[in-house]
Amino acid sequence: VLATCSVLVLRVEGLENDKAAQQLEIVKLKARVKKLEKINMVKSSKLRRLKKVGTSQRVESSDDMENVFNQGRI
Repeated sequence: VLATCSVLVLRVEGLENDKAAQQLEIVKLKARVKKLEKINMVKSSKLRRLKKVGTSQRVESSDDMENVFNQGRI
């Protein structure tokens, strides 16, 4: 009976150690995910800003081209 009890105690200790290691890994992975989401959010906002600037520049450049054509006709 004592032998079985000691084997079970060792098994429980091993499982507790595994659980602690897994919790540590989960915490690290959650921190990594949060960091990557933050980086992704910054990148997407920069892309939106670039698209907005690119669109306005295209509109301005097309207006400039129309002005050049109109001046050439006068």
